[in-house]
Amino acid sequence: MKNVAILGSSGGNLFNLGGAYPERLLQEIYTQLHSAGLGVSAVQFIAAEESMDVAKPTTAAAVYSLTAEEKDKPQISFQGKLSEVNDAVKSSDVAIAAQIRAGAIDGIIIMSADPDRSNKEAILAAIEKKIPIVGTGGTSMAIITSKGANVIATSGTTGTNSRTRAISFTASLCKYWQIKYTPVLGSGDATMPGSDKSLLKRINIRSIMIPALPGFIAMAIVLALSHIPGLQSLNAIFELLLKGLPVIVAVIAAKQVSELDEVSIVAGVVAGVLSVEGGLIGGILGGDRCGYYGALSVRVVPEMAIPNDDNQYRGGWFVRLILWFSDVLPAQPIGFGRR
Repeated sequence: MKNVAILGSSGGNLFNLGGAYPERLLQEIYTQLHSAGLGVSAVQFIAAEESMDVAKPTTAAAVYSLTAEEKDKPQISFQGKLSEVNDAVKSSDVAIAAQIRAGAIDGIIIMSADPDRSNKEAILAAIEKKIPIVGTGGTSMAIITSKGANVIATSGTTGTNSRTRAISFTASLCKYWQIKYTPVLGSGDATMPGSDKSLLKRINIRSIMIPALPGFIAMAIVLALSHIPGLQSLNAIFELLLKGLPVIVAVIAAKQVSELDEVSIVAGVVAGVLSVEGGLIGGILGGDRCGYYGALSVRVVPEMAIPNDDNQYRGGWFVRLILWFSDVLPAQPIGFGRR
């Protein structure tokens, strides 16, 4: 079994895209690694109370690592000011470097690391052993690459979340090691197991319509109020709500089918806007297909879960084609037919 080390920090931009919740971020990576049969030998993750872009030496921070008591789940091993945390991780950095040189670590996942201080020794050991490195954080990954590390995949954080990054990290390592890997797509709670239903079985009209009830109720109330003398101007609001319903059901459908959290919400909004002319049915179809093809693309080509140097343009066009065929084609004919 291949073993991986997880190194880095809550970062700058990463802080706003999952880094502020280190337990969930790390659990997402664990979930994907375990699904591929990979183990975790070491963790050194510095979580600050605010983005590293504005953090000061006095900013509160904590270190997540594997302890002697708990080797299966990262725990807080030290808490204090950021300056104190940076000093405290020097010993664990040396220990991880020793593990790498001893052959106990086969690959590294990096997120907004500090290759010149907090992660210096581990990075140097990785360069010596030529073990594969995947990661995110433009500046840190550029420095690591310039030092001669065996970086097999690197990316930014914009447009990603903890799950899509974890999928991309795991997919890149598995591709390098030629290990079969199927991404785990589950509930928004990373501690809960994912759904074992097929993508088609996740499409359920009832479970789409019931969560959308508040939207229907709001529309009905506005419609009723618009019939009261003096409130006829509410008709314009009613028309606006009517156009918003396809967006509501598309978002619910996309999230329900794909189980990709924030990514599916954004995709569902796009699908709903494109499906407005198709009405309620168009929104449901657009959202279902958006979620279905989005989840399918992550399963078939998991490296495209987030853009990197090799796939960012290909992945961008791939997503555009998915949106076109899944949203525009089924929704627009329905809209024209309704009219």
